[in-house]
Parts: sequence; C-alpha cells; structure tokens
Amino acid sequence: MRGRVFNHHAIARAGGFAFAAAAVVAAALYMADGGSPRSAHTSRPALSDDALAAELARCQRLGDAAGNDARCLAAWAENRRRFFTYLAEPAVAVPIVPSAASKR
Repeated sequence: MRGRVFNHHAIARAGGFAFAAAAVVAAALYMADGGSPRSAHTSRPALSDDALAAELARCQRLGDAAGNDARCLAAWAENRRRFFTYLAEPAVAVPIVPSAASKR
C-alpha cells in the first residue's frame, strides 16, 4: 500500500471550508431577507387618543419653541413619570388644559 485510504487533514480542511461557505450563504440569505423577522414590526406605533399623546405631538410640531412652553414641559414631565414608574395608572393625574393658541 502506498498511503492511507483517508487523508484526515484534507477531510478536516474540506469540512472547515464547507462550514465557512455555509455560514457565508446563511448570512447572505439573512441579510437579503431584511435582517430579522422583527423588521416588519419596527413601524412607528400609532399614538393613542389620550390627551398626553396629543400634547406630545403638539410639542413635537412646535420644535425648539417647545422648550419654552409650560404645557410642553408639563407633558414631558408626565411622560417621564409614566415611563420610569411601574404603576399601571398614574397616582395623580396631571391635567393638560388646551390653550387658546392650540385651537387655531
């Protein structure tokens, strides 16, 4: 006999290349599909109909001027309070009174 029937080093090398090629193909297919199955759910959530959401939307439309608006400052404070607490309902509701300027 001249040599071994199986060259284990060559088989291991070929298996490594096959594994690397399969990983590259899987990554390409994953990226071509949009990255992840969650990408379909990353759309902007619809605003609820509550007064805070409406006030935050108004403040967003104001832009930089919202930094000087007392109603926007109160709405942001309430939004932070809701975000950073684990209570289902606010302990004390902060009333947001519409002004005459927002009725225009």
